[in-house]
Amino acid sequence: MQLNDNQYQKIADCFPRQRGNVSMDNLSVLNAFLYVTENGCKWRRLPSHFGNWHTIYTRVSRWTKAGVLALLEFSQSFNSYRYLLSRYFIQHRFIPVVPPKKNRLAPWKYDKELYKRRNEVDRLFRRLKGFRRIFTRY
Repeated sequence: MQLNDNQYQKIADCFPRQRGNVSMDNLSVLNAFLYVTENGCKWRRLPSHFGNWHTIYTRVSRWTKAGVLALLEFSQSFNSYRYLLSRYFIQHRFIPVVPPKKNRLAPWKYDKELYKRRNEVDRLFRRLKGFRRIFTRY
């Protein structure tokens, strides 16, 4: 998922102002960050069309230390981004499996049947961990 200019303008005030000789704008860095978080790849495996991976990593690291990403999370203008993400998940038919906490103000809908079957997967992994002694010869 990538943000376009109109979507970025809604949250642009949350990012630090760029100064000096900057090779990448904040929108490009943010799109690269979204790519890494969405696909779970390492920074070094970032596609080359995003730019130099180390530049992106350094800027995101600075944003994290400065609290910019935490500010985005609580920003009112970031609600539009949350809306876009929720639309993306609905469009691709991602349905939450884990129920929300009981004290949540705006609970989400979840798949109750799949949540019940999740127990089977947990038990399978417990059994596999129990057989680790056989597999690894401990």
